[in-house]
Amino acid sequence: MAQRHGVRLNWLGDDDIIVAQTVKSGTAQNAPYRIDPRGDGGSREAIVKYNDDEGLLKAIRNALNGEL
Repeated sequence: MAQRHGVRLNWLGDDDIIVAQTVKSGTAQNAPYRIDPRGDGGSREAIVKYNDDEGLLKAIRNALNGEL
């Protein structure tokens, strides 16, 4: 199975959005997605300004491609 990635968006208030990369937790079709951890225990994420359309789209694409 090819590893499948997703994205989770959370509004941090004011004008910041956190874009977190997710990864499928198993091989079953209905296996949930979980936040993809980095090697140091953090998560793969980016913080983007709400009005930054280009930055937001780039962060979403990178997360979906597993490149965040």
